[in-house]
Amino acid sequence: MAITRSYDPVTGALTVVSDGAVVMTGPIKGYVTLPDGTVYDVNEEFIEVDPAHAEAVAQAVGERYATEGHPSDSTFALEG
Repeated sequence: MAITRSYDPVTGALTVVSDGAVVMTGPIKGYVTLPDGTVYDVNEEFIEVDPAHAEAVAQAVGERYATEGHPSDSTFALEG
């Protein structure tokens, strides 16, 4: 499996092409461990996974964001 990334020079849009299953992880860093013990490195914004694991990896990433917060979230205190 191989992920190919290309960027549109005008719009900056990213296109990701793969011959396998791809999960968009976002800006999370580290690893996720699935219930069956399989560990995935989620440091890249897009990762290829075993197609049977795609849903579980996405779920594990979502659970990390729910627990740890999303790196792009900001909390602002508004005064008065």
